[in-house]
Amino acid sequence: MYKKSNYLIVKKSKVEKNSYFIYHSIFGNLLKINEEMYNYIFSSDNFSEEELLKNFTTEDFNFLKSNYFITKTCFDEQNLINKKIELRRSSLEEGKEFDKLQLIMTNACNFKCKYCFCEQFTKEKNNLTMSYEIADLSILNSIKILKANNKKNLYISFFGGEPSLNLKVIQDILLKFKNHYLGIDIFYEYTSNGSIMSDNIASLFKKYNVVVTFSIDYLDKKTFSFRGNGNETFKWAQIENNIKLLKEKDVELEISSVLSEETMNKDFINLVDILLKYNINRIYLILSFGKEFYRKYSPNEISEKVFEYYIYCLSKGISLEGYWNETFCLIVDSERLKKQEAHKTCPSIGKMLSIEPSGTIFSCKTTNKILGNIFELEKVFKNENYQYYAMRAYVNSEKCKGCEIQGFCSGNCTGANENNFGSIYEVDPLFCSTMKKIINFLLEHYINEEENLYD
Repeated sequence: MYKKSNYLIVKKSKVEKNSYFIYHSIFGNLLKINEEMYNYIFSSDNFSEEELLKNFTTEDFNFLKSNYFITKTCFDEQNLINKKIELRRSSLEEGKEFDKLQLIMTNACNFKCKYCFCEQFTKEKNNLTMSYEIADLSILNSIKILKANNKKNLYISFFGGEPSLNLKVIQDILLKFKNHYLGIDIFYEYTSNGSIMSDNIASLFKKYNVVVTFSIDYLDKKTFSFRGNGNETFKWAQIENNIKLLKEKDVELEISSVLSEETMNKDFINLVDILLKYNINRIYLILSFGKEFYRKYSPNEISEKVFEYYIYCLSKGISLEGYWNETFCLIVDSERLKKQEAHKTCPSIGKMLSIEPSGTIFSCKTTNKILGNIFELEKVFKNENYQYYAMRAYVNSEKCKGCEIQGFCSGNCTGANENNFGSIYEVDPLFCSTMKKIINFLLEHYINEEENLYD
């Protein structure tokens, strides 16, 4: 006998009167169904295979079954996840999940934004700047792990602090490793406040396909301030000149903005309008990692602000993204979910290692527990602290089981949960309510815009 899945989520179309959309809260696969199919699926608790095949073609029946919209009556899909979790530990110990390095080029910064998580989570105040030797060893040892696991790609993020304060080391790393080294393809990201850039570095970034992200939160029309409680000695004109330089060199440039207590009521829309002049088509909107933000502003206020920005950016041809948007994408994109189902939206869950200037390793810039050091990288993957973070896979917390987005949401930043609540396995109910409202906004918009998802 069969039953409809206990994890089935239903959304009624607001455009087509007799249409519904369903998805699986663990496995996604958003699907449009007609009223006849909806009424049948929800008409009974149990169905025989013969009954189902009378109402569906064999192809439709197999589709519904393979995507767990209908299951055997004694079957619980959570057991599939439990098995994957059991198998995960052995693969972790060999470093099979790892493929990304976050290099903390410096813990120093020429801005002092109070809400910046890098400022909040600086761990090595006496080890501010990474040497070439540490950066070089980090990459070489990472390549050894990748090759041992027959992996082909290494993703490197130049991070901080403010990495432009250590451009000489970044330059030397790019010149040595380029985009391919010892059989490994290397992809680079660079996150900066945008205050420092040169013609030489811009050309180098173009040559080695470095994706640059400038952190700019808003742009006030009168004062031209752009970072809440940041360093006002840096003027917008300086940032804008560096944007122009990168665009002239055809460097891929994205913008990262933070929605926080300090920026909630700032002029983000004006920033979007200015960025249009430079053909910047991607903005990454980060929701505050501070728990007080979710206590000062309600889930409705935050989600409505996000959706206002999302719709405006969409109308201007700009993609507004973030962990919240990635969560939505995992619901509708089954191929993407297959690649990310363990860590979902948070690479600190076993995929990434963050290297401090001293060579000390953390799971992320935001997390607290030391995993080891870069001189003995192979030991890190057996370290109980690495396992602690990496085993927060598939399910963030027992409290997440049964949630309508449990298979796609990472439950806020792992480090934020750790710092705010003392455990990565805790969840903030106000953040959860905010996320669910945002996802519902996105689903409704997607459903209203899309047609013929299912014939």
